[in-house]
Amino acid sequence: MRSLDDDELITALDNIPPEVMLAVTHRAIQEGRLPKPAGYDDAGEPVWKLEAIAEFFGLDVEEAKASVREFQEAHGMAGTVDPASISRIH
Repeated sequence: MRSLDDDELITALDNIPPEVMLAVTHRAIQEGRLPKPAGYDDAGEPVWKLEAIAEFFGLDVEEAKASVREFQEAHGMAGTVDPASISRIH
């Protein structure tokens, strides 16, 4: 089986039904493949602080910011959430 290149992977992820993507994300959190979220938005999607993601993946915050910018430029996606829509976990 051949590996997907980045564009193919993004296309595949873009076409996953939202409920499947949410289930995959929750599983990744449960298995420790993603950090615990800081909260959830109004749609039930987990949200993280950039600093927590950077620490989890061993990046400094500036590297993480650059990575987010690169991703946004390449794929036209926003990486921010309206803070008013977040229910924080304490």
